[in-house]
Amino acid sequence: MDLLLTILGFTLPSVIMFLAVWFVLKKTLRNENEILAFELKKQNNNKKFVTTLQAYERLVLFLERTQPKSILMRQNLSKMNCLELQSILLKQIREEFEHNVIQQLYVSREAWSLVCNAKESLVKLINLSAAQYETSDAAIKMAEFMIKSYSELANSPSDVAINFIREEVQSNF
Repeated sequence: MDLLLTILGFTLPSVIMFLAVWFVLKKTLRNENEILAFELKKQNNNKKFVTTLQAYERLVLFLERTQPKSILMRQNLSKMNCLELQSILLKQIREEFEHNVIQQLYVSREAWSLVCNAKESLVKLINLSAAQYETSDAAIKMAEFMIKSYSELANSPSDVAINFIREEVQSNF
């Protein structure tokens, strides 16, 4: 019996010490894992923030580049007729849009919807302007009609989309 008490006297404190160390170590490792998970989440949020902000920037750039004054300034109107201008403008808008279509993953549905609406309204304006003239008429006539028609809009769809994006960025970031 004395031998059992002696053995128990040596092993019980060792077992207690082992359990205490094991619990402390377990808690310490859990805390470190939580800190690492938090840091990783923070880094991912920073990357998401940057990506989302870049998406909004690219959409505003798309909207600015496709406004009639901007898109017409990049054309050599003196050497074109209305049909050629219509074709070139529609092609450029389609290419710009296709280049930015992936941005819809990073912006709100409403923002993306407004961008699509602005694009469609511009396509309608181009087609409406082209319908006002003969295909062989000088492109400058069509361009003037487009700019005049666009400037008469109180709130153009592009301006509405840009203002919405601006407000959304300011409220979310």
